[in-house]
Amino acid sequence: MDARDLLIDIFGRIRDRYVDVADDLDPEVAHSRPAGSGNSVAWLLWHTARVQDDHVAGVSGGEQAWHDGGSGWRSSGRRRIP
Repeated sequence: MDARDLLIDIFGRIRDRYVDVADDLDPEVAHSRPAGSGNSVAWLLWHTARVQDDHVAGVSGGEQAWHDGGSGWRSSGRRRIP
C-alpha cells in the first residue's frame, strides 16, 4: 500500500463514521463536557475535521479549507464531505 492509498483509506474511514454520528444528537448533549472537563462530542467532531483538512492540504500542497476564506466550508461551519 502506498501513501496515497493509505490516506484514501484513513480519510474514508473518518468520513464513513463521521457523517451520521451527530444526526440525532441533541445540541445540549453534543456540547456537554464529560465530568465537566472532557472534550465534547461537538469539539471532537470539529477537531477531527480540522486535522483532516490540515493533512489533506499538506499532502496536496493546497490551502486548508479553514484558511482559504471558507470556500470549502458550509455556512454552518461543517466541512463538505464528497
